Amino acid sequence: MLFLSLGLFLFPCRALAADTWTEVKSDNFTVVSNAGDKKARNVAWQFEQVRSAIRQGFPWAAADLNRPMVIIAAKDEDTMRKLAPEYWEKRGETRPAAVSVSGWDSHYIAVRADLQEEGQGQNPYRHAYWSYSVLVFEENFNYRLPLWLSIGVASLLSNTTVSSKEIQFGVPIPEYIETLRTSPIIPLPQLLAVTRDSPAYQQSVGRERLDAQCWALLQFLMFSQQGGGGGRVNQLSALLLSGMPSAQAVQQVYGGIDALDQAYRLYVHQSIFRFGRLKVDTDTSTTKYPARVLTPAEGAAVQAALHVAMGRPVEARAMMAQARAADPAIVAPDDLDAILLDKEKKTEDARAAYAKAVERGSKNFWVYYRLASLSSGSPMDAAAMADMTVKLERSTALNPRFAPAFDYLANMQARQRQFDRALETQQKAVALASNDVALRINLARLLLTSNRRDDAVKVVNDAMSLARSDQERNALRTLIPPVAGR
Repeated sequence: MLFLSLGLFLFPCRALAADTWTEVKSDNFTVVSNAGDKKARNVAWQFEQVRSAIRQGFPWAAADLNRPMVIIAAKDEDTMRKLAPEYWEKRGETRPAAVSVSGWDSHYIAVRADLQEEGQGQNPYRHAYWSYSVLVFEENFNYRLPLWLSIGVASLLSNTTVSSKEIQFGVPIPEYIETLRTSPIIPLPQLLAVTRDSPAYQQSVGRERLDAQCWALLQFLMFSQQGGGGGRVNQLSALLLSGMPSAQAVQQVYGGIDALDQAYRLYVHQSIFRFGRLKVDTDTSTTKYPARVLTPAEGAAVQAALHVAMGRPVEARAMMAQARAADPAIVAPDDLDAILLDKEKKTEDARAAYAKAVERGSKNFWVYYRLASLSSGSPMDAAAMADMTVKLERSTALNPRFAPAFDYLANMQARQRQFDRALETQQKAVALASNDVALRINLARLLLTSNRRDDAVKVVNDAMSLARSDQERNALRTLIPPVAGR
């Protein structure tokens, strides 16, 4: 049982180059900060606690990401402005306490490290936790979760507060409460049917109401007596992930939708809200997180990488130049050069830049994977295939959680008639991204090639239950018509 206890909540300029940047590594996060090692360790510890809350609260959700998560903890607003300049370029633009972006080789979250808790139970890192939570659920489930559940879970987790003794999980958010009290409630059947194409999601005013209501629904299901707690939410999630429509799954787990709608409306309009308390995971003590002071070149390279991910090539190249000036031997700017050229669709230049980064000893998994991808159109003899295999093996060694690299490596192994190795590699790819139908199709093809038809049939039928489009279903039916064509 997740919730060890329940609580009640009653509502009444300095240049970056001059800074010293510190890197702290926890088990699942890398934090880079110019606010000192103590603050960096604390940020890493807090994110580890949020990850622990996800694992305890939603055991069906794998909390591991397929790319490294880098958190840049800015010491003040001036640093944040330099890291995310677009939010300061227009008048009236919100000055964020946190921004997030996913690059090709890493996920990034930049946060203000100097903020304190705001009022009762208001977490200053709420938007950062929201971004991380959405990333966990959407990446691991390949957008298979219905929108209301994805938003609701992320919103619920976003206001997690962490102290030395406990994690307060699902603490009510005053702005959501105010939105719910002043805006019309979306009927539950309509809420369950909202998609990313719906006006309620696309329009900013409607989006505020949608976010608040998705949060309220999850708050009700997790903490109210009528909602039944985490056990029933987990049961509901299993049905949704199996492909059952939201309305049907809610009906099966909770009974009549109309009765549930009335109960949760009553919960929303009351003034007392429950939330969960979890014990702090003592295994993630800050004392075991190693810290090191980055060289000026390394500090500049981290900032350049963030700018690359955010689509700011001018700032990125300026920081790359600064990194090279500080240390001509640093390799990271070569990685970023290649990625920028790739983003700019300068394919030949990008291929040459990736090759240069590899030659100089890059430690970026994406560089090896992407170089292999860009080389796939060339004529390939045995030597070329062996070379691509080496690059893909290096990519998977540098990042053992990136399923596409394993998928591609299995393909190369199969082309070299190393079928046993290819099957093992493809199975790793499927294990890493179990909701990806294309990976299962490739596994079934390898099984058929290896004369393991019965195993291929099982893979195809399992994949058919995961298929979300006619294209995927048709591909499966074509693969093994007598079984999958039902």
